[in-house]
Amino acid sequence: MNTLKILLILSLLPLSSYFSTQDNTKTILSSGKWYANSIQYGENIIGIPDKELGKHWIHFGENNKYKDYSTKNEIGTWKYNAKDNSITISIDGKLSIKKIIHIDENELIFSTVIGEDQLITFLNKL
Repeated sequence: MNTLKILLILSLLPLSSYFSTQDNTKTILSSGKWYANSIQYGENIIGIPDKELGKHWIHFGENNKYKDYSTKNEIGTWKYNAKDNSITISIDGKLSIKKIIHIDENELIFSTVIGEDQLITFLNKL
């Protein structure tokens, strides 16, 4: 009987790790403002000028509220998709999917496909 309990517990460990990772990513995403510091489009990397740093940011808020103050001051909703490690953003009914390349407490890198091109955005916490 004890062997059966141990096997049951061991079989549930990967599932608990999945939910822990999902919750951790959502917590990090919504932990504050993310400031753009550079964008890569094809082979070109465009850095945000020093005088503009801190002016271009996005926020993944509570209750799935999304704010983008990097270009048009847009407001919408967001959802983290653990299955493909992406963020779906909806603004005025238009969907945008951001594939997370890297995330930790201080850095977020995601890619967005625009037509046949890929745009990679590098963000940090200030």
